[in-house]
Parts: sequence; C-alpha cells; structure tokens
Amino acid sequence: MRKKVMAKVILTVLILAMSVTVLTGCRFGFASDPDDPNEAEKKVPIDTSTDTFEYDASLDGTSITLLNTKAEIQVALEEMGAEFEKKSGVHVEVMPVTDGDSPYTKMISLYNSGNPPTLAILDTTDVIALAEEKAVDLTGEAWTAEAEGYTTDIHGKIYSFPLCIEGRGIIYNKKAIEETLGREFDPDSVTTLDEFKALLDELVAGGMEKPVSMAKEDWSLGAHQLQYIYETFDGTSEGAQKVIGDIKAGEADLHSYTRVSEFLDMFDILKESMIIPFQAIMIPLVSIYGGTLNVLNHRITLIFMHTGFSMAMSVFMFHGFIKGNVPMALEEAAYIDGCTHAQTFFKIVLPLLKPIISTMVILNSLAFWNDFLLPSLVLTDKKLLTLPLSTYSFYGTYSADYGTIMAGLLLCVLPILVLYVVLQKQIIGGVVAGAVK
Repeated sequence: MRKKVMAKVILTVLILAMSVTVLTGCRFGFASDPDDPNEAEKKVPIDTSTDTFEYDASLDGTSITLLNTKAEIQVALEEMGAEFEKKSGVHVEVMPVTDGDSPYTKMISLYNSGNPPTLAILDTTDVIALAEEKAVDLTGEAWTAEAEGYTTDIHGKIYSFPLCIEGRGIIYNKKAIEETLGREFDPDSVTTLDEFKALLDELVAGGMEKPVSMAKEDWSLGAHQLQYIYETFDGTSEGAQKVIGDIKAGEADLHSYTRVSEFLDMFDILKESMIIPFQAIMIPLVSIYGGTLNVLNHRITLIFMHTGFSMAMSVFMFHGFIKGNVPMALEEAAYIDGCTHAQTFFKIVLPLLKPIISTMVILNSLAFWNDFLLPSLVLTDKKLLTLPLSTYSFYGTYSADYGTIMAGLLLCVLPILVLYVVLQKQIIGGVVAGAVK
C-alpha cells in the first residue's frame, strides 16, 4: 500500500511538472539527424528559463524508471530526464524496449522479475490489458479535467496519461525538391490531388526518377496508414473493429466507403513513382478474393497467390542465370543436329538449369513455409492453418506454452533443413555460377 501511494505521488509530480513545462512554453532542443551526411549536426540547448513550477523538495534523491517503447525519442527522453533531475532532484532512468521485444511482453517480463517500471509509454490496447491489475488509479487527479476526451476510460477509471499525438502525412525534402525544380517550393501550394500529381510529374521531368519512397515495414503502412481508414469509419473503436471484421469476411462494400476511395486514389498516384510493398495491396487483395470471388479459406488460393508473388523474382533469377551460363552456341548446335525446340530445351538447356532451379526451390520454399502475413489474411479456418500460424496460437495473452511452441518450431525447421541437405550442392552451384569467367 505504501509503495502504491509513493508511486502515485511521484507519478503526479512528474506529470504536473511536464504539463506545466509545456504550458509555460519551455523549449526542448535536441541533436538533429540531417539527411545530408555533409551537413553539420546542429544542437539547440534545452531552455528551462520559463519553468516556474515549484518542485517538491522532499522528493530530492528519489529514483524512478520510465519504460520507453518509442526508440526514436530515446535520446530526447534521456536528455529531458537529465534536465528534470537538475530541477527536481528526481532521477529518471529511461529503459528502452530492445529490438524484437513487444512492449506488452517487456512489461510482463519486468513485472514477473519483480522490477516493474514506475512509468511506461504504452499503446492504448496494452494499457487496457494491464491497467486494472498493475496500474495506479489516477481518476481523482486534478489534471484529468484538462485532459477530458483524451484519456482512456477503463470501467469508469483512468490509469494512464496521454503523452503525445501522432500525425500522419507525407514528409518532403524541401531542399531536394527546390534543387530539382530550380525554384522555391511552397508546400502550401499543394492542396489537391491534382496539384500533388502535377508536382510529382514535374519532379520526374526534372530528373528525379523516383520522387516517392515508402517505408515497407508492416508497422508503418499497416498500423499507421491503413489504420486511418478504419478509424474514420464512424470515429469509434467498435466501428474500426467492425470494418476490419467485414473486410476480412469479404462483406465490406468498399466501393461506397468514401475514405477508402480517397486513400486508393492517393495510392494510384504514389505507386507511379515507387515500388509497391505487399502491405499496400493486401486489403484490396483480400476484399477481391473474399468478397468478389469468395475463394478465401482454400489452400489452392494461398498457393496461387504465393506463385504469383514469387514469379517476378524467379523470372529475374532465371534470366540472369541463362544469360550468363547457357551459351546460344549450344542451342544452335542442337538445331544443326536435328533437335526440335522442345528437344533442345528438355535435353540441352534444362539439365544446365539444375543449379538455379535448386536455388529457387529452396528460396521460394523457405519464403512460403515461413510466411505469416499472407496465410493469416487468406486462412481463418483452424483446420487449414499453416505451421507458423498454428505455432503462434500457442501464445496466450498472459502466458505461453513454450514446450509446445518449441515442438512446433522444430516441425517448422525440419522440412526446410532436409530440403537444403538434399539440394545443397546444386544450391551452392547456383549461387557461385557466373562468379568466374
């Protein structure tokens, strides 16, 4: 009980101090990360001259921990913590979530080890999952009145404080645009889709071959961009979940959903200037195959999709191998000896393709066997789930059956391992082919 009260006091003081800092116009400056490697790194000192908050002297020497789940602000938080310690005497240790760990898993691990953080930056879903059991009730705090509409209500109580508001948009490089166009660029001049398209066309004409790039990470495109479509359905979490469920079931009428049309219109323009990641087409793909064709939950559908998505790389690899390792003179000699086109291919060319065939078999087999995202979209029937999907089902919200999981992972590894052992000579031959003239 005493620990909870102390944690509540520290949390309240920290939140109030940070809130007052923002309201009084305190400016925070941190090292920039310039795109131009020749550009000098600039650093603006943190200015706390306008901070008039009265800190509690009794907290001097107190140490608290903050679990940071946003790697991009780790340095900023550490510098803010150092400044906060100078003003308040409270030491703030900023603990980062390492690559490969989820915030939820990290929190559970810290609680199980008896060393939970005082504060944690978490998504709303994690707050809802952990708050009632682990967090301090902050409902009675004075600042909640100023944060009305921005807090997460859990059965009538408040356990978290809104930290930041994230924006969505297109980040542009003003310097690169102006150098390409040869004139000053005003971003306010682009207010419509047609004006944006005209700008891209002008950049391409000016020599910028690919003016658009998009992060291909699932968290960026799937969790940030497509999330906007779900959120704007009716403005509620329940509405967003309904849209996701309807799309997966093929029941959503996307033609009448204005936000989807606007989103895809923008993508039609962007895709002309970039390589499209799979995440950009996965929702239309599921909608077409589920809603229009009604062929989801069939293994043949998954096989068809995998074959289509792997075709481009396979053709590219075969083209490079044949061009460098199958001389045209062999085919001409076969024709002179009386071979038909079919005989030339099957008796002369095909045997020479064994190394690249083996290489593509192992590469595509590995990609198909380990694929998680596409099967999770196509297959929802438990009887049809692939091994990676079945293994994932052994992870629970609060626990995991590690014995069963390890057995499942072993089953996942064995077929590919056997395939590699059988084809290893051909694979090595395919990889090194063409390296020596």
